[in-house]
Amino acid sequence: MLALAALAAGLACATPSVNVTLADPQGLRAGATYAEFLMFDGGCPSQDDLIAGDYPEPLVDQRLDVEDEFGALGTLDAKRYGFAAVLRTDDCGVLGAGCSEADLSERIDSVLIPLRDVFPRQGACPGECSEGLCE
Repeated sequence: MLALAALAAGLACATPSVNVTLADPQGLRAGATYAEFLMFDGGCPSQDDLIAGDYPEPLVDQRLDVEDEFGALGTLDAKRYGFAAVLRTDDCGVLGAGCSEADLSERIDSVLIPLRDVFPRQGACPGECSEGLCE
């Protein structure tokens, strides 16, 4: 498991932070070039929509080189969120993806995002891929 991000929750009568961890038992991160962390209001999109990029506007969308660390998210309200990760190859194809829902009003102090292999790889760019985004 790899630590993905630490979130400052800042909730009254709740834990002061939530640790988000990426579970990658298949070692998908080693074959990826880019990693994307997404946070959704209310819960997760379907796995198919997450892979296709067909989801509502996320509250957070951090895309970086797979070896870099995601940044802290700041204060979060005590409600339900979807925490997602997508691993992409150098042509922006999706290698792995996963999402977990958590209701932060329930004093949750950690969220585990299990990555699942996407085979065959999907979503490669027809043209240029720049830092995990098709141009």
